[in-house]
Amino acid sequence: MIFFVICNQYENIIKKISDTVIKTMSFYNETYEILDYDLFDEQLEKFIIEKNKEKVVYILDVNLKYGEYGIEIAKYVREKCNKNKEIIFYTNSANSVLQTYDYKIKPVDYILTNSKYCNVRLEKAIKEAINLLLNSVNIPKKINIKENNKEYFITLNDIMYISKIKGTKKISIQTKQNKIVIKETLRNIKKKLNANFIRVHKSCIVNVNFIREINKKRSEEEIIMIDGGRCPLSRQKIKELSELKNSITSQPPKSKN
Repeated sequence: MIFFVICNQYENIIKKISDTVIKTMSFYNETYEILDYDLFDEQLEKFIIEKNKEKVVYILDVNLKYGEYGIEIAKYVREKCNKNKEIIFYTNSANSVLQTYDYKIKPVDYILTNSKYCNVRLEKAIKEAINLLLNSVNIPKKINIKENNKEYFITLNDIMYISKIKGTKKISIQTKQNKIVIKETLRNIKKKLNANFIRVHKSCIVNVNFIREINKKRSEEEIIMIDGGRCPLSRQKIKELSELKNSITSQPPKSKN
C-alpha cells in the first residue's frame, strides 16, 4: 500500500495531481490511496504519526490556507518518520527552495507550476517517488531461477525484456549480457520483478528503462528496445506507456555494438 497525501488549497490542482497519480499507478501492481488536505491541522498530524511505518508520498504546495506553509509539513515528516517517505513540492512559489536544503528535506523534486514542463516533471517525480519506495523495501536486487540442474542469479537491472516463446511453455529472458530460456510463465516471473517492469502484452514484459521507442506506424503497435528487440504492445497500454516514457527516471544504458 502506498499513500499519496496532497496538500493544496485549490481543487483544480488537487484533481490534476490525483489524475496523474492514478495514471501512473496503473502501471504498478500495488494498492494505493489518495488523501488531500488544505492545511496542516490535527488530522494531518495524526496521519503522519499513525502512518510512520507506511509508504507515503507527500505532494506539497508551499502556500496553504491561513498563511500556513508546506515546508513545515515536510520538516515535520522528516523529524518524525524519515524512512519510507518521499516528498514532492508542486507550487507556484520559489521562496522555499533553499529551505529544503537548510532543513535537509531532500525532496524528489521542487516543481514550479508556472514552468514550461511542470506536467512532465510531475509525472517523472511521482514515478521516481514510487520506485524509491518500492525498491527500498523487500525488493531483491537479484532473482534466483532454477531450470533442471542449472541455477541462475540474475541482476534485475540487467533484464531488458522477457518474452513468451510461441508454441512452448517457455519464456526468454533477455539481459544486457545474454539470453536465458527457461520453463516458466510470465505471471510467475512478474512476481519476482520490481516496479520498473511492466507487462505490456500477454506475451511480453519490458523494463521501462530499456525502451528506445514506441512504434505505432506499423499494422500492429510495438515497443522497440535499445538492443533492437521488438515487443508487441497492447492497445490498452499505448497512451499510458507513451506518456510514461517521458517520465522514466533513469536514462537507458547505451547498447554495445
